Amino acid sequence: MTGNKFSNFIKRHPIISAIISILIVDILLLVIASFGLGWFTNHNQYQIVPELKGMNVAEAAAKLRQSNLVLEISDSIFEASTSPGNIIIQTPKAGSKIKNNRTIYVTIRSFSTQQVSIPSIVDLSLRQGMSMLQAAGFKNIVVEKIPSEYSDLIYDLKMNGLSLSPGDKVPVNANLTIVVGDGLLFQADSVILDNYNEAVIEGSVTDEYSEYEY
Repeated sequence: MTGNKFSNFIKRHPIISAIISILIVDILLLVIASFGLGWFTNHNQYQIVPELKGMNVAEAAAKLRQSNLVLEISDSIFEASTSPGNIIIQTPKAGSKIKNNRTIYVTIRSFSTQQVSIPSIVDLSLRQGMSMLQAAGFKNIVVEKIPSEYSDLIYDLKMNGLSLSPGDKVPVNANLTIVVGDGLLFQADSVILDNYNEAVIEGSVTDEYSEYEY
């Protein structure tokens, strides 16, 4: 179709020409918007999230800056297996694909030692008390036995030689001592009494009242 024929066609069909014009404008706007959006959002420019677990905050922040990413601490918890300030959890996880300038949220090991309340274990058995302390998070526990007629009955709980009461807050990594009975006191009394009775029967011991006649 030559230029003159096209012009004549446009003049004879104004509605069709208007529709064609609208379609051309829409297509041009769509193409411009697509390129503009891609440029504005760094379309198809992704970064792979590095592994940050076990790193301290300063090291992790420096590493993320190299990838145009940002570090933000979202929480801190106590974790005995790592050093204070080290990263325990990261979101998104390592290996994820994210766009430039996005934020990586991390949970770090707290700088202060976790404080835990002492449970009530006095007058319980050693097995029960040990289970309750371990469930509370305590791991450094030793047992001290004292003379008593009750075996493995808990009489006291100490830290650094001082008695603890239920509800006292102490570091979770504290050294605790459970004081329990050895159960030998009653046995010793029984042995002494048995020996005495046997001696009386055999005549090797004279009862102070046996010298009197009635």
